[in-house]
Amino acid sequence: MVLGTLAEHSLPFTMAPVIVNLAQTLAQDKVALSRMKLLRTAAKYKMVHGMGKTFSDRIISNIKKLPFSINLDEATSSSDKK
Repeated sequence: MVLGTLAEHSLPFTMAPVIVNLAQTLAQDKVALSRMKLLRTAAKYKMVHGMGKTFSDRIISNIKKLPFSINLDEATSSSDKK
C-alpha cells in the first residue's frame, strides 16, 4: 500500500519512511506495525523491480492480446527551427 500511495500521488521515495511512520502511529494493531520499515532505497527497488515489472508485464500481455491503433502525428514543433 505504501508503494501504491507513492506511485498514485507521484510522491518521492523519501516519503516512504514518513508514510510507514504515519501508519504505525494511526494503526489499530500497533504490535503488528511496530517492526515495519520501508526506507527510500528499498521503496525505489520494490517499485522498479516489483510493481514496475508487474505493470510492464501486464501492459505487454494486453498489447499482445488486444487490438489497438497508433496515431502518428507528423507535425513538427517550433524547436526544430534554426
